[in-house]
Amino acid sequence: MKAIERDIYVLDDRIEDQIKYVQGTNVVPIIFHVRDYNIMAEAKATVIVRKPSGHEIHGEAIISGNDITVNVTSQMTAEPGITKMQLRLTKGEEELFTYVQILEVKKSLVHIDSESGSPFLDKYIEEINAIITVALNDATEKGNYAKSMGDYAKEQGDYAKEKGEYAYAETLRIQKAFESWVKTLEGTVNGELLLEIKKLLDDMYRIATDTDIDKIIDGTYVDEDEQGSIFEAATNEDIDHIISGEYTDVPEENPDELTDEEIQEMVDNAFK
Repeated sequence: MKAIERDIYVLDDRIEDQIKYVQGTNVVPIIFHVRDYNIMAEAKATVIVRKPSGHEIHGEAIISGNDITVNVTSQMTAEPGITKMQLRLTKGEEELFTYVQILEVKKSLVHIDSESGSPFLDKYIEEINAIITVALNDATEKGNYAKSMGDYAKEQGDYAKEKGEYAYAETLRIQKAFESWVKTLEGTVNGELLLEIKKLLDDMYRIATDTDIDKIIDGTYVDEDEQGSIFEAATNEDIDHIISGEYTDVPEENPDELTDEEIQEMVDNAFK
């Protein structure tokens, strides 16, 4: 590929013939040969172009050995007149600038809109836009996920509320059934059942001393009164009959007769 070549210096201000271009030309690169300085290894090169209007273009240059190639763009040659070009070499904190080179741009019949620009800035803007796009997409995804979790939590809340209402209704139903059962028991006329309940309560409500309890545990307890109690000794035959359901208590000849008041008091005490 054809190119314009010039020797360039950084220690001495030597300017050879001006570099001439036609306005808008962008296919002819410039190759600068640095003659009085060895370019630092791993250095980077940029080109700065200032047009007659003051608009500036910043772009990348390519280093190969001690040569620097500038690929000229349409904006670099957008304005007719004297355009100034300078190269900048950087490595970390180290910087080296060449002397300014002169480009003489001849007017073209085709109008070129001139503007400032920097491919570096454009690249950074593209990268920032890409980062923003990713962040927005991620935020949207997280928002949709949070919404779905919120909907799920609402469904679970509704389910829990439904189960709570069901449990409350069941509690009321059981309570009403129990109250009905108590009323039925209170209204029974089965005298034998009431007598058995009274006898059981009379035995259970009797007070036993600590000594009595110790004797019961040891199996040496003997009831000393004539009333009998829940701790009264039973024969092995009685125990066998109780287990098999054949046991029959021999009632006294004259069982106590209960009044209505006693029966009611007995039932009240049983359900306290």
